[in-house]
Order: sequence, then structure tokens, then C-alpha cells
Amino acid sequence: MPIRRLDPNRYNTGKPIAADADADWNGNNAAFTCPVCSKVFIVTSFNELGRIGLRCPGCGKSTAYITGSAAKGGEARIEWEWDTGEAAN
Repeated sequence: MPIRRLDPNRYNTGKPIAADADADWNGNNAAFTCPVCSKVFIVTSFNELGRIGLRCPGCGKSTAYITGSAAKGGEARIEWEWDTGEAAN
């Protein structure tokens, strides 16, 4: 399962930056573009979903997690399943 972690140093500058084209992290919130279906969704660390993971509302094949903010050493990541296109036996 591929994992993409956002680098907190890129988002902990205290000023606006040119964020990644497919992800952003501001305070305790992170926005991700699902690598499977391209749906954009937001996950927050203000509730349990940030810790246990929020599945993509479009396809359900990726899950985003966030614990805290970039400024306080938090982590924001997205994990997804590869669709091989092969039928299960």
C-alpha cells in the first residue's frame, strides 16, 4: 500500500506558500486529492477521524490521517490501494 507523507517543514513557515498541487496542510487540517479517483477531501485532527483515518468519499480506496499541526510536529499522510485491474480468483 503506497503512503505519501506531507513534509511539516514545508507547511510550517508562518506565511503563505505555493503548496503542493494535490495536497495542503494548514493548522490541524489537511486537504488531499485521492490518488485513485482524484476527489479532493479534508481531514482534521479536531476529531477521531484524523487519528483513525478518513476514507475517500469518492471511491473509498484511499485513507487520510492527520495528528496535530505541522507547527507542533504533527503528521499528515494519505495511504491508498493500487487497483491492478485483475479479477480476484
